[in-house]
Amino acid sequence: TASLAWNVQLDGKVTSTSLEAYTWGQGLDFIVRPVFYLTTGITLKEGTTGDKNNPYRIEMPEPDILKELRKNDTASFISDELVGGMYRYQGTDGVNNWICFGTTSNCGTNDEDIDKYMYRIIGITPEGELALIKETGLDYYSMNKNYKTTDCGTDGSQCSWPNSLLFKRLNGLLCAFGDLKCTGDTNIFVKDSIYNSAKYKYLNEGSIWLDKISNHIWKYGDTNKKNGNYNGDTIYAIESQFSDSVEAKIGLQYIHDYYYAYKTSESDVGNPGSYKNAKNAWIHLSKDGISKITWEWLISRYGISGSDIRAYTILSPGTVGDSTINLGGGVRPVFYLTTDITLKKGTTGEKTNPYIIE
Repeated sequence: TASLAWNVQLDGKVTSTSLEAYTWGQGLDFIVRPVFYLTTGITLKEGTTGDKNNPYRIEMPEPDILKELRKNDTASFISDELVGGMYRYQGTDGVNNWICFGTTSNCGTNDEDIDKYMYRIIGITPEGELALIKETGLDYYSMNKNYKTTDCGTDGSQCSWPNSLLFKRLNGLLCAFGDLKCTGDTNIFVKDSIYNSAKYKYLNEGSIWLDKISNHIWKYGDTNKKNGNYNGDTIYAIESQFSDSVEAKIGLQYIHDYYYAYKTSESDVGNPGSYKNAKNAWIHLSKDGISKITWEWLISRYGISGSDIRAYTILSPGTVGDSTINLGGGVRPVFYLTTDITLKKGTTGEKTNPYIIE
């Protein structure tokens, strides 16, 4: 006896169909519409009406650290809703997202401390992780020595982000712990206790500060499109769907991080690929900084052009370009803090009174 299941036809009629007919692959094609029940504790966002063009949206509880940051965000630079997966600082002048990392003292009083310890908060994840970018650039470094498909494989995978020299130098992977014979290319940010860093000693292996950086899943890949096809939303849709990923502490900013630091309403919407006004955003090196580097690497690659492997860059005029990965570009490390950090009371995120981690 065949087992029957009820279904709704496109004409609205309710009928039954043999389950065996579907199981045995007899050409029946059903649409599945999942149904589930929400918990009783949800709240709906004020102003939503349930219309098709204004559907109800569920309010998500904000992490405590975001609530704390909003208290000092009097000019409302933090986005009200998630933008590209984070509550982001968006704006130009007066963005109070300065934060010291590696010291419990005010690092905003002189250029030397700013260069060592000052970071900016890109945004806050729904889980409460702060995404930080170094205010000044480390220096000019190539992403990888090899840049041709003859050396990197026909698809360039042998020179992908986790296989690149820059990834290894940032995450302290070049020298094995205690290896006194380590020569040649050296680590430039995270280091072990033998080849330690005087400037960034707070990131030497075993440091309590290194433990405050979470292991993050960094997606990477090739867009295979020129930057002229992008705006913040379209590039986020591409970068967030990269199929390859690597777990590590240190990375770089994405194209969408750069574009999203500038509010859409203020952007050069008529030419979304160039976003020339993005140079005015707080995240650009020319804003409020002392860095001497004039252009910097982004984590995403353009892909293969001819036999050359190219990655994206931010140029001094504010535009996004691309370059072969063997050239020396500026490097600004990006990382995410663990969710258990607390900020010192009385710090406001201003450059002269940056947030300090207790």
